[in-house]
Amino acid sequence: MTLSCTARMLDSAIWGVFWEPGIYYNLVSAWFRPILDSLTPIIKSGNFELLAKVMAVRRPKDSPLWIGSILTSLTPSRIIHFLEHLEGTLSSPDPDVAAWTSSPQSLWI
Repeated sequence: MTLSCTARMLDSAIWGVFWEPGIYYNLVSAWFRPILDSLTPIIKSGNFELLAKVMAVRRPKDSPLWIGSILTSLTPSRIIHFLEHLEGTLSSPDPDVAAWTSSPQSLWI
């Protein structure tokens, strides 16, 4: 509940799903390309149920946040832009959010 009250905290948790430990900064574009190629058709087709399932598989503890943001149309339109340009979030990673959600995050988000 606390996370959903602040857009910066919500963004920190949501966008952290794309971070993977062990991926170096100079390889982020290569890491994102297959993700972008997989998610773009799902988003463009409007199959948000499948999008929610994909995000839930990737980070189960953050799945309620993804479901809520998809249902309210907060994130689907921003995912492609974020993955292409690494911008468009309201916040940087938040260590408190990472601890509360048990979801690691990185400084490059």
